Amino acid sequence: MPAPPADGSCYVAYGVPRRVGTAVERNTYRRRLRAVAREAVGAVPAGTYLIGVGPGVRDVSFQELRRRVIDTMSRASGIERQ
Repeated sequence: MPAPPADGSCYVAYGVPRRVGTAVERNTYRRRLRAVAREAVGAVPAGTYLIGVGPGVRDVSFQELRRRVIDTMSRASGIERQ
């Protein structure tokens, strides 16, 4: 269970390693993750989350990435999604 920050905020960090690609590619995926997390923050409880991706992210559409990240954040926080 993520530890809730004292002020009730939701903090998200992103791990995009060099194996994913060049700096431009890594920044692109980081921006995509940021957009998804911004949407998911309202649906998960306050806490600290780390979203990490690997080289396989290149083969995933934005919609699939969105679904996977939101599902994973929900599972990590103990919320069941339908």
